Amino acid sequence: MSNIRIQLLSILNREPADSVNFIITKYILENIKYQKKISMTEIANACNVSKASISRYSKRLGYEDYFDFQLALATYRVSKNDYFYLDGIENDNLFESYFKKIQTQVDYLSDNLDLEEIEQLVNLINSHDTVFLMGQVSSGFAAVSLQDNLTKLGKVVRTSHDFVEQKELIETLEEDALVIVFSAGGKFFERIEPNNINMKRLNKPTIYFITIDETKEYSYVDQTIVLGQKTDYSSWMLLNVYSDLLYLNYKRKYGDESVS
Repeated sequence: MSNIRIQLLSILNREPADSVNFIITKYILENIKYQKKISMTEIANACNVSKASISRYSKRLGYEDYFDFQLALATYRVSKNDYFYLDGIENDNLFESYFKKIQTQVDYLSDNLDLEEIEQLVNLINSHDTVFLMGQVSSGFAAVSLQDNLTKLGKVVRTSHDFVEQKELIETLEEDALVIVFSAGGKFFERIEPNNINMKRLNKPTIYFITIDETKEYSYVDQTIVLGQKTDYSSWMLLNVYSDLLYLNYKRKYGDESVS
């Protein structure tokens, strides 16, 4: 599984602050950057939990055992692309450059927006009783926003931000379900790694993948919608813009105009 930091943040954001999973996750996030290897004993002692708890925690994240989880921790690196940065920009021009980059992304989306794709997806949202919106970390904002807006119109959909749950849903939902995945970096399916055998079944859900730049094709994804040219720090904002466009079109077609 790639980008273990995102997996850990998913746990941190869902679990109560006094839970074992939260305590373990917080410790790992605070120490993972500085150590190549964190032993089970070290985590157990630091978090005042048993080794059995650490083993269960590893499986909770989708790993075979702690050894498998430890290998992922050992290969963790924070790359330049993981940081919020602007290349070659002096501090005096930082804010100006920030807004220009965002404007460039929004202008590109405006000029290249496929209205037929939006129309098609909105029709699918309306026609499906079971709709799941998925995203991870900042990409999840678009999913939550769309869920909230659709609920105002009486269309109840569900969101999922948890790695293990997302993997299970992708692999087990059937053809009467619609799954819309928001992924700024385009790595969603590489992270959850759905089982290819499970995804070859005939009654799989309809899956839409909304991302920023070109990504590799997945046989089980029905439609990939590309919103931009290059992934950067502003990419998640484009996902939010597209989320709003889906809502506005849904409201125009199916919303109750008497609702204020």
